[in-house]
Amino acid sequence: MAAATVAVMLTGQTHPVALLTLSAGVLAIGLAGYFLHTALASLIAPKGLEAALSSDRRELLQWDKQRVLHSIKELEFDHRMGKINAKDFQTLAAPLRVHAASLIEDLDRLDAEAAAAAATAVTKASDCPKCGTSNDADARFCKSCGEKLGEGARGAGGQGAKGAGDKGAGAKRTGDRRAGASGAAVVLLVLGAMWAAPAAAQIAMPDPKQISGVPLPAADVPAGALTVRVIRGGFDKNVPDQPVEFVVNGKTRTVKTDATGHALITNLKPGTVVKVTTTVDKETLTSQDVTIGTAGLRVVLVATDPDAAARAAEDAKLAAGPAVGGTVVLGPNTRIVVEPGDEVLTVYYVLDIVNSARTPVDLGGPLQLDLPTGARGGGMMDGSSPQGKLLGSHLTVVGPFKPGSTEVQLGFELPTGSGTKTITQTWPVAVPETTVVLQRAGVEDLASPQLADRREVTNEGQPLVIARGTALGAGGTLSFDVTGLPFHARWPRYLSLTLAIGFVLVGLREGFRRA
Repeated sequence: MAAATVAVMLTGQTHPVALLTLSAGVLAIGLAGYFLHTALASLIAPKGLEAALSSDRRELLQWDKQRVLHSIKELEFDHRMGKINAKDFQTLAAPLRVHAASLIEDLDRLDAEAAAAAATAVTKASDCPKCGTSNDADARFCKSCGEKLGEGARGAGGQGAKGAGDKGAGAKRTGDRRAGASGAAVVLLVLGAMWAAPAAAQIAMPDPKQISGVPLPAADVPAGALTVRVIRGGFDKNVPDQPVEFVVNGKTRTVKTDATGHALITNLKPGTVVKVTTTVDKETLTSQDVTIGTAGLRVVLVATDPDAAARAAEDAKLAAGPAVGGTVVLGPNTRIVVEPGDEVLTVYYVLDIVNSARTPVDLGGPLQLDLPTGARGGGMMDGSSPQGKLLGSHLTVVGPFKPGSTEVQLGFELPTGSGTKTITQTWPVAVPETTVVLQRAGVEDLASPQLADRREVTNEGQPLVIARGTALGAGGTLSFDVTGLPFHARWPRYLSLTLAIGFVLVGLREGFRRA
């Protein structure tokens, strides 16, 4: 621009129209260059969330393990505080402990497989470059042809493995950028799995059949003792006066269950192996092999409930019937996920619309929600219920709503404009619990008096802030600040634009004056 102005000033006989065209052209080129730079910068900028969170099985298992262990700790705390009694505590904690043990076992197996794969890669790295014979990892000479295995030969495989890993990582990053909303859905799945509500009513109880026959430690059972509880379908249906066979080191002992469905044997030495069997309504129930240790153990044997099938058929009939008037809520799996970017926030909503009735529910109209002010570029995500439609910043979810959960997922952007962005959302129906998840790339944080329970966690080196708030009724408003956002001052842009316009005006003035 400066060069154009100088050229105008040095050209004495140029027609004013030509000078005006020259100045306008230079200004247009400058603006085009600026906007091109902005567009390319946004494309080249690192995608923190996509690079940090992957969908591999180990990561999902790790998050699930953290969720389950957190639930167990919350239960133990509530039990110590007297909020739940010992019976309910054991009922709720037992399946969680079994699940945690299963997750830890799966993680150990994956680690072992990874170690085996790494060992295989190291072994292949010592293959002879001359005859191809596989040698030990620390071999210096080929055991077949005597060829020297130098550092280059041994390191080639390692470098190849590294190169393949780098190539795979690059392919993953490229795929992530193309994935769009599908990648965001995986992120929501990972983040959603890790947050567990402490209240007993919000803990997803597994089918009791999943823990049937599994030995569990029991603090209320004396050392050297094993108690067996026989139930039919659920923990509220004990089977009293039921013969239970205990096979102790090959010898059988039969004990009948008491009024609470329990059978107990004692005076078992550490290392003793016990197997428990009983037959309920012609259904044989057998435990795993139970090895007695230094603490008491319990086993639950779960028989099939004949009424369960009838109830399931009745539920299916009611669910397929006509809708009735009623209400829904946004359940405990509802959450807001915030991903900071370059002067923009990418926000994802996972709306868990829960109908607790056994029949479909008609609200008398669609469920409608307006996104926060300034929302742009919104869209529904893969896996979302087709009942949800997003038009601009207005979400409409048509009924009726089936029994259970209807999950609606959407994403949108919010421009920031400063280092702090306030997000305000009004909910059309009641929200028993509010959960907000923030992926941190630097010093970003969440701030709101409505989100009193705030935690910082790390997954595979990626820091997250998870905040949980109190219940909100229908029409209630959630407001929170995202602070510490990356922000680039706008005054240099405005100054550059002002100087450019100034140069144009000076050039025009000089051109007209000399003409």
